Amino acid sequence: MYFFALYAGIIWFGVNYFRRRWPAYVVLLVTIPVALAGVQLIRTLLHIDNMILSIVATAYEALILMVGVMIVLVPRRPHAMQPCHRCRYDLVGNTSGTCPECGRLINPGVEPGRPAVVE
Repeated sequence: MYFFALYAGIIWFGVNYFRRRWPAYVVLLVTIPVALAGVQLIRTLLHIDNMILSIVATAYEALILMVGVMIVLVPRRPHAMQPCHRCRYDLVGNTSGTCPECGRLINPGVEPGRPAVVE
């Protein structure tokens, strides 16, 4: 039973690693024949000729693909926010030296993720 969770984890890790790039779509496309071959292998090894197995396997693969597509479509990283300490206004790209929302002096040369307010 660990195989199913491991399979989904590997697929989603690969898709997340290559998010918003063409290899992520290749990973998703490769999952379809691999899943179909896996279902056929299970049916052959266990001598199961059951329609329910096919339905469950198809639903499982559809779930993996849908989550994979959602992961691929999420942007790689949101921009680094540089909030003003007084009003929490996002100061990314601000070159004026003052917060446009509250007028507080800021340091425009601060690297992303660091406080941009002059004390």
